[in-house]
Amino acid sequence: MGLTHFKLCYFEPRVRITALCSAHAGIRPVGYSYDGESHDFWESVFVLSGRAGITAGETVYTLNAGQMIFHPPGEFHRLWNDGDGFLRIVIVSFAADRFPIKEHRICSFENDSRVHSICHDIRKQFKTDGIFLIELKKEKSAAEAQKAIGRLEALFLDILEQHTEQIAENIKKDRLSELYSQAVSVMKRNLGVRLTAAQISSECGMSVSTMQKLFYRYTGMGMMKYYEGVRMQHAQTLLDNGYMVKEVAFALGYEDQSYFSTVYKRYFGRSPSKKLRKN
Repeated sequence: MGLTHFKLCYFEPRVRITALCSAHAGIRPVGYSYDGESHDFWESVFVLSGRAGITAGETVYTLNAGQMIFHPPGEFHRLWNDGDGFLRIVIVSFAADRFPIKEHRICSFENDSRVHSICHDIRKQFKTDGIFLIELKKEKSAAEAQKAIGRLEALFLDILEQHTEQIAENIKKDRLSELYSQAVSVMKRNLGVRLTAAQISSECGMSVSTMQKLFYRYTGMGMMKYYEGVRMQHAQTLLDNGYMVKEVAFALGYEDQSYFSTVYKRYFGRSPSKKLRKN
């Protein structure tokens, strides 16, 4: 009997999670805020009840119960309780080699018990340090972890398929958040030079002290530290696109390549040359 040949029908999954960093649920009191951060993996933030303030790149949003946001790798983001009651949230951060969006997106979700259950099932299979997942608890946890991650992938698919554009109605439209957005836009237009705090403030028609307060309000850090982060994220993008370290340093206005490497390592914890080797 000869071998029967069949044609296989291949497909590419829309969502494929390859690693997890954290999966946790929490209740945050009035006045709570978490200092801003950026990292090289995705983060999803679900608001189960209350109201959250969210900084995502250069834009400030308000998210209400039943809404969530996906933050893409490399995007600066910050979270705080923006309401007058407790804020209940679930945060899951993950790496994915397949994901159907490239930029942050605000979506709605209908079943907060489903979100909470998936988070709980993931955490059951891992040792944690409170927030971050460290390793599987035991060998047989691998199968249960895969099932839970499969449920997470299905949740993301359902949310993204049901997505309707809501970002406009979630944008904070007060003067301070608009000034913050304007300042970050100035920074992004000037990646090849290092503007001073006075120059950035002048472009926005504000004093340096007012701009500093504004950045602490929405990012949890000073204006120039944030600006350095914007420039370093751009440097990483250039390295990912195959530019040499010397070329990246020049593109960002650094006359001294060694100094650029020092700044890059201080921000990312590794030298730009190691980043190139990793690629």
